[in-house]
Amino acid sequence: AVASGTIRVGGLLAEPNQLHVEAALDRLEMALFDYGIRIPRPIRLTMDQRVVRVDDFQLVGDGTQLSIGGSVSLGDERVALRANGDANLGILQGFMRDVRGAGRATLTAAIDGPMYEPVFTGSAVITDGRVRHFSLPNSLDNINGALRFDSRGLRLDDITASMGGGRVQFGGRVGLDGYLPGDLNVTVRGEDMHLRYPEGIRSTVDADLSLRGNVQALTLGGTVRVKQATLTRRIDTSGGILDFSAGRSNPESAPTPVSNPLPLRFDLELVVPSTLRVENNLARLVASADLQLRGTYAPPVISGRAGTPIASKPARCPRMRSCGSHVH
Repeated sequence: AVASGTIRVGGLLAEPNQLHVEAALDRLEMALFDYGIRIPRPIRLTMDQRVVRVDDFQLVGDGTQLSIGGSVSLGDERVALRANGDANLGILQGFMRDVRGAGRATLTAAIDGPMYEPVFTGSAVITDGRVRHFSLPNSLDNINGALRFDSRGLRLDDITASMGGGRVQFGGRVGLDGYLPGDLNVTVRGEDMHLRYPEGIRSTVDADLSLRGNVQALTLGGTVRVKQATLTRRIDTSGGILDFSAGRSNPESAPTPVSNPLPLRFDLELVVPSTLRVENNLARLVASADLQLRGTYAPPVISGRAGTPIASKPARCPRMRSCGSHVH
């Protein structure tokens, strides 16, 4: 941040409650990683009897034009602020360093109550939003809908988006811990999503999921129905065919891990009704499967049972065995 301006202070320094302060901020330019914001005109702030008042604090940037006003009481540590206008979702990276956003949110909101435990009210209507976490292979695109603030946090009202070309719908609630996201209880329904996860699997899926926890420890649970999937990753023969925590056959080709991986754990059921194709160094087959995805985001562990092979290569994993029409 780069700022310039003047401050005038009058009164007795030994009596802070009697101090009168006037501040004129003529220039303010800030960068939140690669997103910049500034003030379009000078800002005047006053403090009298330890109450700071802001009449018209405007912030502008690419897709952002926010007006903020209200007061902050330093004596009893209370806040009463109002914000109106449009905000670019690129501002998210100022709060979550591994997230990048785009799109617009039209904001009408108020913050009242204790300074460190405020109550938010109002709404934010998102238009053509996009959010991407560095750890995820797919971004959320075409985000549209309304976020409602209340005393319990943030409510998702029919938020829709797309991921991997498929439609996604969100519901539920995000709690607020001060000014940051707290506990999450969010539902996610997706249709015809084309994904490349875990590594070596390309799939088209429908999903009925729940996301619970907080931003430091999230759990994704529910059911994923696989409409089509192809496994092409080469498998180390010291592990199982569905063991994604095993070592890679070519360590030099392994991607560099993200410095701050997504704090996500899985508790998922994967239903694969004769839609899994395996084409790798161990087998060529088409199978149905009833699987469980557990563990952390990097790496996850898939376990379960797959059956009905069509054909297989002669070279096979020592831990695999044929039993009728099933491969374990």
